[in-house]
Amino acid sequence: MKNKKVLSTSLSLGLSLALLIGNVSGNMNNVKAKEQGEKKQIYMIQASSEEKLDEVEHKYSIAETSAVENTDSVSTIYLTTQEAKELNEKEKNLVVEKDKVMHGFGKKTNFDLTDEQWNLKMIHANEETETVVKDKIKVAIIDSGIDYSDDIQVAERKNFVPDEDKVSVLYEDGSGHGTSVAGIIAAKDNQVGITGINDNVELYSAKVLDRNNQAPISRVIQAIDWAVEKQVNIINMSLGVSSYSSALHEAVKRAKQNGILIVTAAGNGGKIEYPAAFKETIAVGSIGPDGKVSEASSIGNMLDLVAPGEQILSTSAFEGVMASGGTSMAAPHVTGIASVLWQQDKNVSADFIKYLLCVTAKKLGDETKYGNGIVDLQYALSHYDELKKQYEELKKSQNVSDNLEIDSVNEHDLETFDDVDIVEGRWEGNTHLSFATKLTGDDLKVLKKGATLQDSASTGLNGKGAHPQFHGYHAHITTDKNVYVNYIACYVMLSKMAVVYATQKNYADPAQGNWINSADYKALANAIGGGVGKLSWKQVLEKYTISQRNKALILYGMAIHTATDSFAHSAVFNNTRLTDKQGHVTSGDYAGSERLNAAKHVANKLIARIKKNSYDRGYVADFAVPSSIHKNKFKMASISSMANAVNSNTYQSNKAVFDALNIASFSYVK
Repeated sequence: MKNKKVLSTSLSLGLSLALLIGNVSGNMNNVKAKEQGEKKQIYMIQASSEEKLDEVEHKYSIAETSAVENTDSVSTIYLTTQEAKELNEKEKNLVVEKDKVMHGFGKKTNFDLTDEQWNLKMIHANEETETVVKDKIKVAIIDSGIDYSDDIQVAERKNFVPDEDKVSVLYEDGSGHGTSVAGIIAAKDNQVGITGINDNVELYSAKVLDRNNQAPISRVIQAIDWAVEKQVNIINMSLGVSSYSSALHEAVKRAKQNGILIVTAAGNGGKIEYPAAFKETIAVGSIGPDGKVSEASSIGNMLDLVAPGEQILSTSAFEGVMASGGTSMAAPHVTGIASVLWQQDKNVSADFIKYLLCVTAKKLGDETKYGNGIVDLQYALSHYDELKKQYEELKKSQNVSDNLEIDSVNEHDLETFDDVDIVEGRWEGNTHLSFATKLTGDDLKVLKKGATLQDSASTGLNGKGAHPQFHGYHAHITTDKNVYVNYIACYVMLSKMAVVYATQKNYADPAQGNWINSADYKALANAIGGGVGKLSWKQVLEKYTISQRNKALILYGMAIHTATDSFAHSAVFNNTRLTDKQGHVTSGDYAGSERLNAAKHVANKLIARIKKNSYDRGYVADFAVPSSIHKNKFKMASISSMANAVNSNTYQSNKAVFDALNIASFSYVK
């Protein structure tokens, strides 16, 4: 049983991952489809070495031009089933397999807000530790991304999802899955939202899951190799695939051989999925407040541990709080505890941390359902020194090539919680927590979809130069002439359009008025109506119901995008340079975090109204960002004149605030 064996010998890889580049066709030495009409699918090809890769590329004249994906560690190509089979047969040192789709194990459970985090109490992670921590453990979260927030600090992030690299980090996590995982691990104890297990970690976010919570295996492999490159200590993967993948297994082995502890979600029902089923990982199952295994938690001999995974409060979109469930939420509990334990001595091995987690877990019963039991942070800390000595003695007394057997020492009673009251259907923001929110988990997904919509080429609205009204850009450059755009007016207009959809049976454009110029009004009005840009409402909403409410949420999201993008495309610093591409500026860059926080300030103003179901619009005052947020690190192009043009009374009431942020003359630098 996997859960009985926690110290494994370091194995040589044998095979190094080297995936072929290009389309295997044409001069293939008869490696081709039997029928020309046979459909090609995406395959990964693994060679025994870089030299073998070069040999195969030359032998089959494989071109780089038609590769599906190509990075230093992973590339994928199109092959028919017959081509893949014949290539496998002809080249004995190759592994050719389909690039299957992996999925996140998250399960949304919306809730009636409560500040009681029963899950931390159950695993004794809610108590202060006396240990003074000097160094941070580096944790990579391979998931759907992590929304930018003051509550969760991300050291570095990389987006591996094609066509989503321009999405702002404010709402990069389309499903909310990765943000919830990150919150459980590392949300700050700051009276904002929930508190994570250990905020003294260095987080690395690898976004691989798209807004549908799916990713091809090749993309996950890229992220694993990136995490290895970043020399992280722990990788958390709350995702899986039902069938075995040799390429994925090799990537996991590489991470293991680099001293990384790999924590994985077992899966939501049925057999344990991969990568959790690999012996090199820690497979985590889910239990509920009653201490019993969750109905949807995967079970089997490869299970190592369990952790709370039902009705879990965690960080959500726009710094709100959402209740989620599934083994996806159980795994980060183990990751968080592992990071605390590893900080006691960074010189210990990942194998020791796994041993410590398993030997101090509280036994709960059937090992196929509970593994070694539920993790217990305080018990592990209190027995750390003695178990460290025991571990070293066991290593000496046993052959290192053998695995250490676990003899659990935790006989404490498990505290259960019968009064956890989680009600379906609610998300809650961090402000005005007493208000009953009207936003569901699906509402948030639709809102986020709207916030990323105008960046999609399919709408025909992408590009700040051609469509500045949708991207917070202060000018529309046409030939040699600048046509200026009022980004505040565009934000207000889009939010007014949302109100019409939410409150009127038949949509009609809001009246123009003298607060918005004709060019901006027409650009927005012409793009919205039967859909958004080139897309119909059916194409926009896809799997979601085509309702007036959902159309309104899309428009609210687009308004948020326009407002937040203005702090990318219309921001100036040093009085001479116009910054660009908010999503590509990290919080460590000059003016980066201040701009992101200012953008978040405006977005949260509108979110606060939407959540109360008031269907209110955006206001000029939303852009009155106080200096305590922007810290005078940047200026906004003509923001005073734009605010005054939309509502002179609001501008005069907030004149000092707007003028402190305003710059009227500057030079543009791409």
